Amino acid sequence: GGRHPTPRVTIAQLSDNLLQFQQNVTLLQQLVDSMDRPGNAEALSQVDSQVAVVHDLSVRIGQQLTDQVAYIEQRPRDEASSLKVTHAKLGKDYNRVLQQFRVAEDMARQKQRAMGSKNRGAGTESGGRVVRDRAVVKQDERLRVQMQEQAINEAIVREREDEIREIHQNVTKVNEIFKDLAEIVNDQQEDINTVEAMIEKSHAHARSGLDQVEKANEHQQGCVVS
Repeated sequence: GGRHPTPRVTIAQLSDNLLQFQQNVTLLQQLVDSMDRPGNAEALSQVDSQVAVVHDLSVRIGQQLTDQVAYIEQRPRDEASSLKVTHAKLGKDYNRVLQQFRVAEDMARQKQRAMGSKNRGAGTESGGRVVRDRAVVKQDERLRVQMQEQAINEAIVREREDEIREIHQNVTKVNEIFKDLAEIVNDQQEDINTVEAMIEKSHAHARSGLDQVEKANEHQQGCVVS
């Protein structure tokens, strides 16, 4: 067969890169933990640069793992099976460290926002009063919006109740109509049964009269012959 392509990064190199990834995430976690300690301005200045370093590592290693998949698919079956197991373990390790990085990055952003708010809170009293006034205005706006939404919801509920009530009334009318129809059909059936009985009686009387006429004819013919 032809030559198989060589990956840009071997499994061993990928494993070393993952170790470097883990070490840098650990360093980031330590910096984040020390951010809010008094007099630790150095950690504050290093956090953003460390986040950038770790982010670049995560992107590069993710691409290397993707490249490995295409390489493994072109290897002989026995070799590919072994490589797939190793690749799956490396992928699992990568996802675990990546999750640690995301948690540390979120924590860093939260601490930065909290510290920024604390610094802004150290302004003048007039500035604080303006902030409070804006907060009151925003709260009033939220309450007004909530009241409008509540009024709209109540109107919708009332409209639905009216619709349901009207549907119930229509259903009741339909039921009454069907009940009346059923009674009419029953009454007509009784009349039909009575007519059928009368017809049967008439047929019976007709047959009886015909029999008597035939007997009378036979009797008369007998008398003539004698």
